[in-house]
Amino acid sequence: MNDQQIRRLLEILENAVHEAQAVFTHEPAATDPAEEKLTDPQRWARLLAHFVAAPDHSLTPDQVSHAAIASGYGDPRGVGALYNTRTNWLKSEGGKRIMTTVALDWFNTEGQQHIDGYQAVNI
Repeated sequence: MNDQQIRRLLEILENAVHEAQAVFTHEPAATDPAEEKLTDPQRWARLLAHFVAAPDHSLTPDQVSHAAIASGYGDPRGVGALYNTRTNWLKSEGGKRIMTTVALDWFNTEGQQHIDGYQAVNI
């Protein structure tokens, strides 16, 4: 396989993943994931919207993975940076992933402007 074929195969796989995710989250799949290029603040705001909608601002690890993909992360492991001491937006407590007050403050002051009509679903 050459580079162009590999890129096309990855594009097909990414489309399939987005369509499958739409089935599990009950959200409409984008016709082409490449059409929707999200900025980091847009992805952050979308992800945090799931925490805001959840009881006690907490989700299970599986829920975080689903929310990350629904929020525009190609790989749910991309949210790992939100757990570090520099951002301090998410923390782990037992089997829960909890939104910190730092994240809630950002969401309420800056994040909502990046939502653009996105609706967090019950994951």
